[in-house]
Amino acid sequence: MVSATLSNQFQIAIPKAVRDELGLQAGQKFSVIPKGSVIELVPLLSLG
Repeated sequence: MVSATLSNQFQIAIPKAVRDELGLQAGQKFSVIPKGSVIELVPLLSLG
C-alpha cells in the first residue's frame, strides 16, 4: 500500500507508481466522492 500526505494547502500528490499503473497525466480531472471516512477519486474520461 502506498500513502500520500495532505499539504498545508490541502493538496495531495498521487504517488508515481499509482500514476504509472493508471496512466494518469498532468491536468487529469477526477470526480471526488466521499464515502463515510473514505475519499474515492475517479478519473474522468477525456472526450478528446
